[in-house]
Amino acid sequence: MEELRPLDKILEPDDRNRYRNTTLPLLHEIASEIRLNEAIPALVQDQFTIAKNAYLYSWFWFPFQAPALLYSILAIELGLQIRVKEAKPSMFAGERDPTLFHLLLFALQQRWILDAGFDIDVSDDFQVAEKIAKQFPNIPSDQRYSYNLLDVLVYLRNDLAHGTYMLVPAVGQLLARGAELINQLFPAITRGAAAP
Repeated sequence: MEELRPLDKILEPDDRNRYRNTTLPLLHEIASEIRLNEAIPALVQDQFTIAKNAYLYSWFWFPFQAPALLYSILAIELGLQIRVKEAKPSMFAGERDPTLFHLLLFALQQRWILDAGFDIDVSDDFQVAEKIAKQFPNIPSDQRYSYNLLDVLVYLRNDLAHGTYMLVPAVGQLLARGAELINQLFPAITRGAAAP
């Protein structure tokens, strides 16, 4: 069971990091290399910065990795809300705002999110989750990884938001994938180019 850190041990590293050969400089390097482009709205940038700092402070208390992941997903959801509301305000006309699933699905259908926007290798034999493949039988070949996010991202967000205790390995990689998704929602505007 987790306990409040004693005052005299607050600045000591969490022993669980030793088992993973993690150092504070390594966590800082990983967090520093994860960047959002300048086109991202400030509110989304702030949410994602909270995620990166929670990840960094997991050096002192390892369970901060779970809130780091949650805040990265909240930043994605906020980015989706902003982008979708600009493109289709009618989705927000009901009693409740659209859920993460519906926001992400709309973004996928608009092709704002493609597999090529992620720093991953999606080979020809990459398998779409069975649940998603059944629900969406005609997934474009360049969005197989992206459509899986309808299952994985929504599951993680719901579990973390509803208090499920989890220590997630490779949170730095997950934060990087989150930044890549957000960057696809708000592509950097190059000089002389029109906005998307």
